[in-house]
Amino acid sequence: MMHEHIKKRIIKDLMSEIFCLSATELELVGHNVVGILEDNRMIHHGINKDYKPVGHTVDSFSEDSMVVAEYSTEQAYFGNRDYSSFTKIEKDIQHALNHRMPQEPDKIYLISNQEEPPSFRAEFNATPIGQSHGGKLVFLDARELAKEVYQQSINNPDCAAFYRQYFPGFSQNLDNYEYYGKLPAPCDGHICDQGINDALARYFNAKPVCVLHGVSGSGKPSCNRLCPPTFT
Repeated sequence: MMHEHIKKRIIKDLMSEIFCLSATELELVGHNVVGILEDNRMIHHGINKDYKPVGHTVDSFSEDSMVVAEYSTEQAYFGNRDYSSFTKIEKDIQHALNHRMPQEPDKIYLISNQEEPPSFRAEFNATPIGQSHGGKLVFLDARELAKEVYQQSINNPDCAAFYRQYFPGFSQNLDNYEYYGKLPAPCDGHICDQGINDALARYFNAKPVCVLHGVSGSGKPSCNRLCPPTFT
């Protein structure tokens, strides 16, 4: 398992890339994150077929509209300096509530590429809208979004392939599998040769170390995956 301090460095670097996302990019990343978290197909109406913002609708929602997601890149998303108002958050919440009337959604994701200030929750929970609808809300700020992108990428190579498009630094870290303490994902189109695997298994019955060498793309990491002893 990867050391926790390495994970912290990865999350911190990923946060800096999330800060730089455009509004459209945040919608695409956030939509994917929410769909995986909910294990549910989400409909994305926040941008149109030309990747332009669309008004008068919530950004993402499930087929039954019981889950709604809104995305924002506004710098003051988590309130002004004295936290006396949370205009954009309240607007997004009301937008989500109005999307499914008279019955309201069960869950509302509020996703921002800004980092949530430490005092935000206490201040927001004291507001009328926070007290009325706080149980429905899931805030994903830059830090929590980075954690989700990281974990989903580690769990599923397909997720990693998607997020690589938006986070070049994170993509480099994914390629550095020794940094992650994990073996790389199987190559696309790789065909396993069971004869080679059997030969390696027999070899390791007698000796603890083996040196694998060959041209790039010949499947060396796939052999590594099958045999636990030390490889060079």
